Amino acid sequence: MSKRLIGIDTVSGVMLIWMMYVVHLARFLGMDTPFLHFTLSLMSCFMPWFYFKAGMFFKPNKPFKIELRTNTKRLLIPFLFFSFIGWGGIYLGGNLLLGRGDLSSLIEESFKNFLWYGSFNGNFALWFLLSLFAVKLLFNFFSQLKVPHYLILLLSAGGVSFFVAGHFKYFLYIGNVFNGLFFFTLGVIMKNVLLKKSVILFSLFLLMLQFFFPTYLDFRASEILGVLPFPLVELSCLAGCVLFYYLFTIVFSQPVFLVTYVGKNSMRYYVVHYM
Repeated sequence: MSKRLIGIDTVSGVMLIWMMYVVHLARFLGMDTPFLHFTLSLMSCFMPWFYFKAGMFFKPNKPFKIELRTNTKRLLIPFLFFSFIGWGGIYLGGNLLLGRGDLSSLIEESFKNFLWYGSFNGNFALWFLLSLFAVKLLFNFFSQLKVPHYLILLLSAGGVSFFVAGHFKYFLYIGNVFNGLFFFTLGVIMKNVLLKKSVILFSLFLLMLQFFFPTYLDFRASEILGVLPFPLVELSCLAGCVLFYYLFTIVFSQPVFLVTYVGKNSMRYYVVHYM
């Protein structure tokens, strides 16, 4: 396996482990400390990375029908299958056994959550699969129409900026699809320049802003918590993606025990980690 692929897998492992054992754990325990806010802000790139990585592997000549079929198999079917397990087996089954509500009210609540947030109770984290599915199809569609990458970037940046400024509480997938498209497009554009010295130095400068003005990006909800303006938060997330890639591709290019393996099989772990 090339250093590039090892680096990508290792970064993916770091981001997934961070999400499972820090972000979710802190949320479940209701933790809120200045140090936690600082580390969460510094690692706000953990969700953007997976869209950015997907963009790096985009194949411009793939027909839309092939893209649809491939991503239906890789993303949509796992979304439906693991949603059914989490929703039917864990959420409905668990609540009915514990006497928490009746079947009709639980089903109604579940479908409301899907409509508002893009995933079902019982395995809520699967919103990402549906979001990435939409992003990959949208980018392929625009590419088939020969839409320039910079226009896709501007469209997606404008869409997510509107969503962030509006503080919307429902239809959250609109915001994260726009933001996902933004980072996916950056992955396509930047995949061959990521290791250039100028890109690394500029990324260091951008990420340093988080040390002085820590600002956390909630990617799913398109919300920011902190003082940095949203465009700088986005750029600091991009900087995090670039620097982690550089770190594990050039500085430390060897596989990291378990971490690289988790990253290589990230989808397998992601679909079950929230249940």
